[in-house]
Amino acid sequence: MHEMIEPSAIAILSTTPAALRALFDHAPTDAVSEARDDGWSAKDALAHLLDVELGVIPVRIHRIM
Repeated sequence: MHEMIEPSAIAILSTTPAALRALFDHAPTDAVSEARDDGWSAKDALAHLLDVELGVIPVRIHRIM
């Protein structure tokens, strides 16, 4: 399956977890947990990314292939 994905996309996706971890590890707890004007906190946005990564994207890739 990796042969069908653009190498630059794989490179970006492979570095995303470490980049997010570094951001969250160094952010103050209130900055991560407090909702912004749009109603989403950084924690909410990260949870959404996880839901999409683990649930939505695999289904879409499977359908495409």
